[in-house]
Amino acid sequence: MPILGGKELWEKSDRWSAFGSEMFRVNDKTNQAFCLQPTHEEMVTKLVAEQGELRQAVYPLMLYQTGPKFRDEIAVGYGLLRSREFLMNDLYSFDITEKNAFDTYNSVNETYLRIFRDRLGINFYVVQADPGNIGGNLSHEYHLSSKIGRDSIAYCTKCNLATFLATSGVSYDLLKRGKKPCCCDEESISIIETVEIAHTFQLGDIFSKKLGAKHLGKPLIMNCFGIGIGRVVAALIDLMSPSVKALRLPYALAPFKVAVILPNKTQAKTMAFAEDLIGCLSQISTLQDDIFVDDRLDNSIGRRLLSASNLGIPHILVIGNRSARSLSGKPVVEYYRTEVHSDEPVSIGDLEYAETLFFAFSRMHYGFKLLLSANETRLSSVIKILSKGFHMEGLSSLLTISNKVRGITVLTDNVKKLFSKEITLPVVIVPPKIISRLVGCKEIASRTVGRFGNKIKPVINMAGESEKAIVFSPEKIDDNARSIVLKTIENVTGLTAKFGFYCVTINYDDWPVRPCIAAILPEGLEFGGFSQIGHIVHVNLRDELLPYKEVIGKILLDKITNCKTVVNKLDAIGHEYRTFELDLLAGEENYKTEVHEEKLRYQLDFSQVFYNPRLSTEHKRIIRKIGKRSIFYDCCAGIGPFVLPVVRNGAHHVLANDLNPNCLHYLKQNVELNHLSFERLKLYNLDAAVFIRTILADDLANKIPTDAHVVMNLPGMSLQFLPCFRGCLYNRCNASGTTLPFPLYVHCHFFVKAPDDLEDSWYFDEAQNLIRKSLGISDLNFIETRFVRSVAGRKKMFCATFQLSNEFLFCPDTQEPELKGKNGQELPETDSRNSVGERTCVDQRSDRPGIIGWLHLIGLSILTNLSHQYRFRFRTDRVMYFGPELACLEWLMECGSTEVIMSDGTSVTSKADMRRYISDFGFKFRSVPTITTPFKWSPVLPTVSMKKLDAIYDMRWAKKPNIWIVKVDATDSAIGDAGFQYFKECRQIEVLKLNFCDFFTDKAIEHLVSGRPSRTLRNIEIVANPYISDDFIKGIKRMRGLQRAHFYFLPCVVRQEGCLQSLKTSLPCCKVTFPELKEVGYGYDCIMEKSNVE
Repeated sequence: MPILGGKELWEKSDRWSAFGSEMFRVNDKTNQAFCLQPTHEEMVTKLVAEQGELRQAVYPLMLYQTGPKFRDEIAVGYGLLRSREFLMNDLYSFDITEKNAFDTYNSVNETYLRIFRDRLGINFYVVQADPGNIGGNLSHEYHLSSKIGRDSIAYCTKCNLATFLATSGVSYDLLKRGKKPCCCDEESISIIETVEIAHTFQLGDIFSKKLGAKHLGKPLIMNCFGIGIGRVVAALIDLMSPSVKALRLPYALAPFKVAVILPNKTQAKTMAFAEDLIGCLSQISTLQDDIFVDDRLDNSIGRRLLSASNLGIPHILVIGNRSARSLSGKPVVEYYRTEVHSDEPVSIGDLEYAETLFFAFSRMHYGFKLLLSANETRLSSVIKILSKGFHMEGLSSLLTISNKVRGITVLTDNVKKLFSKEITLPVVIVPPKIISRLVGCKEIASRTVGRFGNKIKPVINMAGESEKAIVFSPEKIDDNARSIVLKTIENVTGLTAKFGFYCVTINYDDWPVRPCIAAILPEGLEFGGFSQIGHIVHVNLRDELLPYKEVIGKILLDKITNCKTVVNKLDAIGHEYRTFELDLLAGEENYKTEVHEEKLRYQLDFSQVFYNPRLSTEHKRIIRKIGKRSIFYDCCAGIGPFVLPVVRNGAHHVLANDLNPNCLHYLKQNVELNHLSFERLKLYNLDAAVFIRTILADDLANKIPTDAHVVMNLPGMSLQFLPCFRGCLYNRCNASGTTLPFPLYVHCHFFVKAPDDLEDSWYFDEAQNLIRKSLGISDLNFIETRFVRSVAGRKKMFCATFQLSNEFLFCPDTQEPELKGKNGQELPETDSRNSVGERTCVDQRSDRPGIIGWLHLIGLSILTNLSHQYRFRFRTDRVMYFGPELACLEWLMECGSTEVIMSDGTSVTSKADMRRYISDFGFKFRSVPTITTPFKWSPVLPTVSMKKLDAIYDMRWAKKPNIWIVKVDATDSAIGDAGFQYFKECRQIEVLKLNFCDFFTDKAIEHLVSGRPSRTLRNIEIVANPYISDDFIKGIKRMRGLQRAHFYFLPCVVRQEGCLQSLKTSLPCCKVTFPELKEVGYGYDCIMEKSNVE
């Protein structure tokens, strides 16, 4: 459509003067008047009229256009929400009769509903509106809730409690003219601030009659429809984005669907693994053009991960250190997801197998499904391709344990010697200066040996300090490969090299746990796996493995970090308190332990209560759905893995129940342990059926929150409790009639068992079928049906989320539960007669977004617990045993630091990462020798050159691993003053982030400026510390190499200007930022206008 519209055409429709000052008007050189068209009814009607009378089969005639429009808004601002030039997607329809035009109007409005509700998955309002300058008899507007949109609507809270579609609403302009949303009283009318995103009009014949658009002599009946493309995107960004730096949009509008973060190191195997992953993802039709590959290898993985999150990419796969370490078996991919509630990527966990990876991707939601069910047939073939592509080379035939240990039942010192094996590997010895140039060559990197513990690595140090050796895999080196390698070395360096041999002995202590167990078992027997709960390792051995239980227990005790007790489950979980009898295999008989999850501590006695450590991801997923105005009911609470995070995050109130009194004891103890309040928490010791019928029902009838959530995490018995919800609110005196004024969601965990080897889709259908049978509702719609984990070959655990209707809750046909004082026996997981042919289940997977925004607050008391353990301790024995770098790394991660980046590119983000990394160098955490001699610091004097300081460092720590810490992000950690002594000996720390650290004071600066960081540190950030004062800031001027210093929200720093001036004088090359205090938050991402910048 043309941008300019002539005055004559607009005068024919009588709208030249009607638009008034909102229309931009211009004159050409002949003084003819034009306008920048604010809408195109005149132009499109003229176009139809010029075609003459068309045949009847053409109608309804639908004309689409997307283009710019211009309007001199009365209130301009807020970017695309209110702009003078805007982009619209318009539809103009022409019909012969009013009835046909009405049908077209309803059809297009239904399409708009599907676009916003199903495609974008957003909450919106549809209201009657004033046609305004457009004209016509009737119009409807589509609105999004927005505080800055400058629109308002009125709707009835009574008529719209059960749905987010405010069909009984009117625009604010109509309300001012006396138009009410419905016939309810005025107290029910609510005014909400919104922004208009779409508008539809029934125009009738007002344009066609004036401009001559006819059929058989009668004017055509018109409708027009429009979606503000720019405004929709701007409004959704404002509504969904958690901060100014993090973009969030519905899944359909995301710039990419999946991001793949490539590894920093260009190791051939890891890069091949990444290429296979990208190639297989590309075979999925819905992802072909929506895969973002970040190959900026010069940036850290953490920075690229944050960039992908800031772009709003829903799913992020990281191929990092854990992937590289798992290539010898089933590869691992780190999986992150961007969420509306968080401006940082949310770690979901590791996806351990190709099948698991794609199974997860086929069910993940961000607004709606990533892969539609129609693709499941294609998905199976992709999984097969991926399984082949992902199957990396396992342990070489050389790296296998001797058959002499097969069948042993007792592990003695003499038997351990049978695990020893001497291996000879081909090597090429080269000078250290050229080693980095050679290992990056494809011809060499593709033939090097994979890392195996600390003894076999691609590059090793030789006896002489002036020599290093590149170690090759014997299976990849033949005469042709030898000549290629030697020729490459000569071409790159000009040196003539030759092959030699390197002998290494692999002992019992060097072998990983799984190869050891596999070696002792007879052929045909396999060890399933284990779970670790604190210091307890729990296995579930099949009958054929019981003769080897003691040796399995001893191997686990020797090789699992922090393991002190190994137990086997003797019977099924069938006790009334859901516990089982334990068989001690190895270690001490101590079942009282402590586990940590999401910065919360849980104490328990594993012999008295049941706890599954494999459900941490499921805990986080459910908890994210609970808002601050939500009620949370946990029918089978256990020791509180759902309850404690909800209490910490803040909910309307929480009711927790468990039949096992020991669970309630530890739940109460854990609440106190984590310094949480009982103000909004109530605990009950009842049968789950009684709890639902009495406590839960009474509470629902007396509260009006935003929503209510019920969790039933007792997979073997949850289905038998579902009928207890039927009619539970019938005749409740305080319930408002027969309507619950808020939605009630149930999250039910249960088992599905197949009678035969069946497709994954069968399990999903059967899961929904079991829920429908238990509730007696054949047409139940599911918000989400989620696969949680595989329990056994044909037994899987699912979680179904659904909303219970008012008809079900208030129906008089109640079903009284059989109350026996205990929960009775487990239900059969599924009827074996439920074959594929007998299923009648319909797939109803997620039709609405299930995420309710929540704010994840970090409890100061939780960090206090960590702080008391580590901040006042500096362990010289750890420094002397591990070396300064690894000792500092251990301290940082034990205190809860966010990330530490090492000189070899490794990114350590958790205590598990830290322990694996340190263990790879051959250190054992339980074997730290006691140091009696006093520890002496290396002198760091201003007059000593860095070259000499490095020589002192190299000489003192020559026997320790040649790696060092480069970057420290200690955000939200519990590091304290004494621990800063670990930094003093660190070789080359360049970046130090100390944001939201509440436990160090001015004393900490003395340790920093008296050690090597005073010469190596380049970047320091300190945000939100309640203790440091002017003395700390001024002490930083002794860090001569500093290039950037940022400080924000330091209430005890009184003379900011004086501190800045002091730093400016002492460090002229350092950029210092100290924004003026206006609000708590990161100031360095968007420095305020009046901030002091030097």
